[in-house]
Formats: sequence, structure tokens, C-alpha cells
Amino acid sequence: SYITQDLVFKELESLVSSLRLAGEEFMPSERQLGVKFGASRETIRRGLEILEEKEILIKGKKGRIISPRRKSGPDVAFLTPGEATVAHPPWARVWSRLSDLGAKAEFNLSLELFNWIDNAAVFARIEGNLPDMVIFAGAPDPETETRLFALREKCVFIVLDENIIDKCDFCVSLDNAAAGKMAAERLVEARYRKPAFLGCRIPDHTPFTKRADGFRQGLQTLGIDIDDDAFHWFESKTRVQHIRRLIQQTEHLAEGDYDSVFFYSDDHVDFVYEILSERHAIPDAFGLVTMASTGESARHKPRISALSHADAQVAAT
Repeated sequence: SYITQDLVFKELESLVSSLRLAGEEFMPSERQLGVKFGASRETIRRGLEILEEKEILIKGKKGRIISPRRKSGPDVAFLTPGEATVAHPPWARVWSRLSDLGAKAEFNLSLELFNWIDNAAVFARIEGNLPDMVIFAGAPDPETETRLFALREKCVFIVLDENIIDKCDFCVSLDNAAAGKMAAERLVEARYRKPAFLGCRIPDHTPFTKRADGFRQGLQTLGIDIDDDAFHWFESKTRVQHIRRLIQQTEHLAEGDYDSVFFYSDDHVDFVYEILSERHAIPDAFGLVTMASTGESARHKPRISALSHADAQVAAT
């Protein structure tokens, strides 16, 4: 005789718990479950659909996937641009560290990627199942950012960019001044004595100027004076203009009486590296320290010294 829908649902729910504890990833097929519980496929299918609605199961191409156990702590959503993966490497590193922590801590962590094409589904998930806390790591456009921050009245917002600190409840950001001081320490420890700074100046954007200020302070603390002429800034409004002006400033720097440079990022560091290498032997005769932003620094031999955004030594609240 066939058992009732309610009993089937309870049996399925119990089976999910058992399979999860056993480390199983998938539920058995509808046919296998029908035989196991003596129920029709229609009854089994309805029970599985209810479990999907409750997000206990996820319907996949190879079958129904068992969702990880929900934890007793808050729901935390990490929001950032990207399609298959997090688009911006610094935030990808933060997400990697955060997901490792989330696996051990008692909070439920999810990743929401805005993919520049259709964000309606992302907003539907966030607004339909509002998290207790949002970690905001950028939006693909100003309109999306405005719509996101409209949710601040309903949940706690943490941002990773100190330039939007006024929009959040908490800010967890790179200590840019400390990063500049670390760059100074690295160069001085390597016996460089005539350093320069190379960076992009963006109106109303303070992180890069804080890195420069920290660099100056770090050098002064270590007994090395650096004047304003050693700070090579460029400004740009487009990406092409950015590259052109970066190359111009790097060529100007390479002609100067310097033995090392702290580059504010490692975005397009390949241009910086190649231009400097035409005149100097890196790192024997010329030192280069960058911020590990895009990961380009890792491609170079000899390896460029890079400070990582995910490094505990340069991270602060």
C-alpha cells in the first residue's frame, strides 16, 4: 500500500539528514526512492519539490544535490561583480579567505555575482531571501550600487572600500598607509636608498594617496628623505589614456636618479617592468615593489615583491 504525502516528506527529510552525515552529495533517483518508500513517483516528486522550495535540495543537471547543513548563525551574502567567478582579483582573494573561514564558522555564507547582463535574478534571490549581513565588494554600475544600498535599512552592510564608508555599517579595508610603510621597509631592507613612487591619482579617491603618504612616512622613519619630485603621479579618464600616461611616467622615472620604485598597484605592471628593465637590472640594480592587485606580478622572473590585499599584515578594520 502507498504511504501518504506527509509521511513521504518526513521520510525524505530524514534521508537527506542521513545522507548529509554520510558525506553523500546527491539524492537517489525518483524511481529508487519510490521503491524504497513504496510510494508513487508523483508522490516522491512532490516531496522532492517541497525540499527544493525549502532549499534543502538543489536541482542539478545530474540529479538533486543535497544542500550543506544550515548553521545556527546569521546568513551572510558576499556581493561582487563576476560571472562564473569573482571578477576582481583582490576581492577573489578576500572571498577565498572568507569561504575558508565560513566552512569552519557558524554562519551561512553565499556568493552573489552581478554579471553585467541581467541582474534581475540576483536581486530576486537577495530580496526574496534577505541575508542578515551583506559584504559589498563592488557593483557593475552606479544604478546597481544604489539599488543595493537601499537594502541597508533591512540588513547590516560591510564594505571593503573606504571611499564608500559613509554608506555602510562597517568598513573592512586594506590599511593603505601601512601598506606604503611595508613597501618602504622592503626596499630599505634590500639596501635601496633612492626610491620613487609611481601611482594613479583619482579625484576623491584616497587609498592611493594614503599608500604614497605611508611610503613617505616609512622612508623617513628609516632615515631616508624623499622629496615631492620622487612621486610620479598620472591621471586618466579612459583605460587607453591610463596606459599611455602610465608608460610616459614610467619612462620619465626610468631616466631619473632612482634605484627603486613602489608601484601603487600591479595593474599593467608588465609595462612598468619592461620599461624599467630596458635601463636597469631588476632586482640586482633596481628594486620594484607593487600591490598585488591583478596577480600580474607573479608572472615575472625574477619575482616582483608584492604586497597582497589578503595579507593579514596589511589588513585592518
